[in-house]
Amino acid sequence: MYAEQTELTFKFLTALEPRLRELADDCRRYWLSHEADDRETERVWYLRFKPAMSRLVGFGCDTPELMTSQAYDTAYQALFNILTTGREVGDKKVRRILQTLPKVGSPPVSDTHIRPLEPRLQDD
Repeated sequence: MYAEQTELTFKFLTALEPRLRELADDCRRYWLSHEADDRETERVWYLRFKPAMSRLVGFGCDTPELMTSQAYDTAYQALFNILTTGREVGDKKVRRILQTLPKVGSPPVSDTHIRPLEPRLQDD
């Protein structure tokens, strides 16, 4: 009999491995203190944050529950998102912003369908 598969969240991973929360805080501090330079951010990710994460989750860690590709992928996505946006995946504000963006392959948004606001008449 197979155990039920549940979706791993970063919050769940941090409950199992508190050092992931510390790493997330370090990623956020980096994001707050540096200019948005994609090349530099990627360099810092691959040289500093990803190796630290790899020791805490995935096949390179010591915790059996975290030795899965799903745990690794969840932590990777969450930490890289914090490093590049300052926000965690699943943050309600991020979800609302993403919902407003046009979907890939959708036609470009034009303003031809937007009517100008009509002045409001005040009652005398």
